[in-house]
Amino acid sequence: MKNIKFNESFFIIFSALASLILFLPIFLQDIVYLDRIFLPDDTYYTLTIARNIANGCGASIDCINKTSGFQPLITLFSIPAFLLTDNLYTPIKVAIGFSAIFGILTNVVMTLVYYKHTKNTVLSIIFGVFLIAFHNNILNYFNGLETSLAMFMGSLLIFMLQKYYGRSLSRVHILALG
Repeated sequence: MKNIKFNESFFIIFSALASLILFLPIFLQDIVYLDRIFLPDDTYYTLTIARNIANGCGASIDCINKTSGFQPLITLFSIPAFLLTDNLYTPIKVAIGFSAIFGILTNVVMTLVYYKHTKNTVLSIIFGVFLIAFHNNILNYFNGLETSLAMFMGSLLIFMLQKYYGRSLSRVHILALG
């Protein structure tokens, strides 16, 4: 079977569209469903800190004691939702939305890395579909926390190193990166 060659744009578009097709129906679910399936307590901890920052209390859970036990970048993304609406569900959806966006970006980058590594179109498409539909990825992409951001940054690091070295990284190099 002859391997059909596509350029990198195909994998970017394929991965982004396939992710959206799977992720959008999940994102549009009722907040009660999303809470039951995807959101750990830490999401609400982070959102409470974001709400308190928006209300002028600073980084605090109770507006009395300051805390440093949170991921500031994800918290920063959630603050505008508290400033723009009184609806308590909107900030939750915003947090989930940011997680999902970073999940989509992770899928795009990792599918591209895989294609650049294997140069095999069919295997790259299969890998991309597996990555998009993998149960643990979906759970992490919708938890409203920094997990998908960390996954995106890790995949971007692999992509940049691959580009810097001008060749695919070996499995040993990728494993060494964590």
